[in-house]
Amino acid sequence: MLAAALSATLLAGCGSSGTVSGTTAAKDTAAGQSVSQDTAAAGGELSGDITFWHSFTQGPRLETIQKAADKFMAENPGVKINIETFSWNDFYTKWTTGLGSGNVPDMSTALPAQVAEMIDADALLPINDLIDGIGRDKFAEAAISEGTVGDNNYSLPLYRHAHVMWIRKDLLEQNGLEVPKTWDELYDTAKALTKDGVYGLSFPCGTNDFQATFFLDFYVRSGGGSLLTDDLKANLTSDLAIDGINYWLKVYNDCSPKDSINFDVLDQATLYYQGKTAFDFNSGFQISGVAANSPDLLQYVDCYPIPKIHADDPDQGIMTTNTPWSCGKPPSIRRSARHL
Repeated sequence: MLAAALSATLLAGCGSSGTVSGTTAAKDTAAGQSVSQDTAAAGGELSGDITFWHSFTQGPRLETIQKAADKFMAENPGVKINIETFSWNDFYTKWTTGLGSGNVPDMSTALPAQVAEMIDADALLPINDLIDGIGRDKFAEAAISEGTVGDNNYSLPLYRHAHVMWIRKDLLEQNGLEVPKTWDELYDTAKALTKDGVYGLSFPCGTNDFQATFFLDFYVRSGGGSLLTDDLKANLTSDLAIDGINYWLKVYNDCSPKDSINFDVLDQATLYYQGKTAFDFNSGFQISGVAANSPDLLQYVDCYPIPKIHADDPDQGIMTTNTPWSCGKPPSIRRSARHL
């Protein structure tokens, strides 16, 4: 999929100096639509430079991106791919400051909310042809729609992950406890396991991350509510939201390290990786994190559905997130983005 994206980047003219058969791709062709596919099919060689920003700072994902780029350059000797890696927090600053100076990449990963801002700043090229070429049916409709405005798609989902409740089977067994099915059961179990250097459940509240909002949303959604009103305004004063706020405050006071008031997603996950929390909410990355940090605990790692308000409530998903890729529009055909 990345190989198709790299080819499209050059063909669409959003590479720093992309060419096909020695001809510079028109920089404003249909506001960034692909150069005729017949040109590429005729045997023309791709050439040019591509600057690619991403935030996959962890081992396997970082290595996979680099291997894909190396393979593409080996197959297309005229292409040079320059990869720059930034943390998610630094990435936002790089994008917003880069828009004003014209120092933006040809390709980049981004969070869905950042893609929305980039679209509003007229900083991205539509990539409908790329998605159709790969196969639109290969992607979840919601993942495509997150980067869609009108008839144009501006981002390509690279991966998605579903969040679940992670547990430590050994701690439950040692204390004669069952896997909690309701939020009240989770609190009681987490409080009982908060001892001997282990916290039952950390509640992350760092202001540079979304974790506290995610955890509150888990509770509210499990009760059929939402943190947004119908007109998409914050809804933090409903009975269910107030119940959720009080619930997580109780967890923080009784089951969580006090430092978690400043935790971001990596701080939160690391506690579970190191065997210092009994429960957590996260995606499948927990498995590789435990394997890298505490391999002896890997046999005790397991996951279960999100807790419920009432035991007889139906099971439901907790959260699915998509991490997209997008193609930057060259400064020469981008309007001023100062309003961002």
